Amino acid sequence: MKKVTITTNGNKYTLTFNRKTAAMYNDMGYKAGDLSEKPLVAVPVFIWCAFKANHPSIKQSKTEAIWDELSPKSKNDVLGALVEMYAATYANLMCDENGGDDEGNSATVEFED
Repeated sequence: MKKVTITTNGNKYTLTFNRKTAAMYNDMGYKAGDLSEKPLVAVPVFIWCAFKANHPSIKQSKTEAIWDELSPKSKNDVLGALVEMYAATYANLMCDENGGDDEGNSATVEFED
């Protein structure tokens, strides 16, 4: 799984998305399109959810302060990487990590009419 590391004031923060944090973002009423349609409210929550994967007790105000320290280019790069990670959680839900088919999997499914 990809990760983004931000270092500030001697502290390292690792941002990523997993199923739990992607679901958390959705449970708060947001969807991926909100990042471009409602960036003022959606981006801070999205960033906070990415922090929560590895820093579960971090407060949203702390993540916003860290975000504000980044340069515009860094913000753009981080947001782009996080969007890819967020999308990958859905892809991984539907297939294995390598994007393969059912070949070699031990579980089988049968359908009846």
